[in-house]
Amino acid sequence: MHVVTPIKEFKILPSTDPSSSHFNSVNIKGHYSTKTNSNGCFNKIYAFGDSYTDTGNAQLLDSSKNLKKGQEKPNNGWLLIDFVRDALNISSLPPYKSVNANFSSGVNFAMAGATVFTEEFLSQHKINSTLMWKDGYHSFQTQIEWYNKFVSDIACKGKNNESCKADMENSLFWVGEIGIDDYVRALRSKVSLRWIKDMAMVHTSRLL
Repeated sequence: MHVVTPIKEFKILPSTDPSSSHFNSVNIKGHYSTKTNSNGCFNKIYAFGDSYTDTGNAQLLDSSKNLKKGQEKPNNGWLLIDFVRDALNISSLPPYKSVNANFSSGVNFAMAGATVFTEEFLSQHKINSTLMWKDGYHSFQTQIEWYNKFVSDIACKGKNNESCKADMENSLFWVGEIGIDDYVRALRSKVSLRWIKDMAMVHTSRLL
């Protein structure tokens, strides 16, 4: 059983950083224990999700209208995945689109603005708002495709099935929050939020 010591206390304070006005404008200051029995439980993390998990993919793809130059992620502090990573004594979790990153401790595939639905599905139902994003859609499906490519080209390249499976068994797969952007995009369409909720559950279940 893998046990990670939770955050014991936290405070959410108004952000004093003007550059954070477009996104999650809070600073989280917490006190948490670094004494855990999680050492050795997982040696890698593979993370998926949206802006609540993204540590740089949106910036590296230059996809957001609101990310300022030099701003790596759409927030000004630690994300939940950072606390998990720290509790597991994993020093960093680089974004997948980072060209020269060291992926020995895992990869972050999360993408700010990611949707559950694919571009084809959204277009089919005339849910076409791109909101704060410059280009098209980056869905959960895209992140899974990135993961599959990473496994075949890097993580398991030159390994047999058994050694690849053993390596993955020591990895934590983190699926963070995703789906808010589907609801927001639907506000300008004729589909109901109830329908979005039901279809999102179907699509997410299939992907997982």
